[in-house]
Amino acid sequence: MKLKHIDRIVSAVAVALWMAVIFWFSAQNGQSSGSMSAGITQAVARFLTPGFDSLSPLAQAEVVEALHLFVRKAAHFSEYAVLGVLTANALRTYRLKHGLRFLLPVAVCFLYAVSDEVHQYFIPQRACRAFDVFIDTCGAVTGAAVFLAAGYVLRKIKNRGKHDDTQASAE
Repeated sequence: MKLKHIDRIVSAVAVALWMAVIFWFSAQNGQSSGSMSAGITQAVARFLTPGFDSLSPLAQAEVVEALHLFVRKAAHFSEYAVLGVLTANALRTYRLKHGLRFLLPVAVCFLYAVSDEVHQYFIPQRACRAFDVFIDTCGAVTGAAVFLAAGYVLRKIKNRGKHDDTQASAE
């Protein structure tokens, strides 16, 4: 099997596995999801708030409550930023026009975000929110853009080294 085919398979499997992780998070009922995000929010609050542990339980709860929505939405953004990177990587070995190298991964992530929110509609104590699709898509746009920009910079650096070697041998 050619190396390119192995790369394509491994990349596609990485996308599928990450989609499965997102599906698993979405399949948790509202209580389980809320408990998980509350624990993460408390860890973030402890990290960001000096003297968090010395605050009264009421003050700690207020800090956690203030951060809760941000942490939940940051999780959405981050999940889909990773999916954007993985999807852009999976499509990197195909001959695509430059615009499609960005638009196709974003479109795949957008469609998955829509399906993910529809899936959550059927989970107890969960909801289908268009705003979450927007946040997910923003994460995918960021992930795909960072991946493609990093690839562009690395190619420029690599080609500069080849250009320098060509000039040195010509002298």
